Amino acid sequence: MTPGKIQTFAEFSIVQRGGVALEVEDTAALVSKSDPVGEISDQLARRAAEYIDAKLVARVNTTPNTYAQWSLQVPPIKGTPDTSGTLNQNALIAALVTTIGDNYGKLVSGGAIICHSKVYGDLVQTGAIQNQYQSGLDVIRTGVIPTLMGLPIFISDLVTTSTISAATAYNTFVVGRGALGLFYQRQVMVEFDRDVLVLADIISSNVHFAAHLFGYDEVGAAVVAEQNKSIHVVSITSR
Repeated sequence: MTPGKIQTFAEFSIVQRGGVALEVEDTAALVSKSDPVGEISDQLARRAAEYIDAKLVARVNTTPNTYAQWSLQVPPIKGTPDTSGTLNQNALIAALVTTIGDNYGKLVSGGAIICHSKVYGDLVQTGAIQNQYQSGLDVIRTGVIPTLMGLPIFISDLVTTSTISAATAYNTFVVGRGALGLFYQRQVMVEFDRDVLVLADIISSNVHFAAHLFGYDEVGAAVVAEQNKSIHVVSITSR
């Protein structure tokens, strides 16, 4: 045998930052029953989380593994083909097998589903998750995070996509364990200052982070993994 050489490829991730600065004059605090400064401080962390959430959604949306459920007929177990274009368990199976093939097990073992609230509503109405149980409790009656094919479902309205044929299309992501990374260069920081000239409190907040899809180079906008199937994220577009 002739020894070979190991090839390596670099994956670059872009560090992003977000921030906001607000000013509250003493007059606002004096005429308000509540505490404006305290309320702003409480909301900054939530807004930062929503900002980072949106960037994570944008990152998983770069996956090369896509499946257009809205335009396909998924053969059902019984009855006529489903042409509604909505997400169901059969579409989920078809999407995983069609896109990542033999890597299917990497997603169903420790993965998760991220979908829009409209898609979640369709799954509930069609009974796709009605009989799913977690921790021995009924999902419908208890509100426990539901599952589909053993994958926990998380809801985010940030996954809405464009309009297709006069209908809104929704992206549902199936994310495998370790497929997506979130790195903080600096955690959320909140600082206070005082403007004595206008008698106001100044509140500033910022965060530095990088959301990364493993196997994808963000600078070159290209897949650097061994193959597309090595990126364990599947995007399903449905109505």
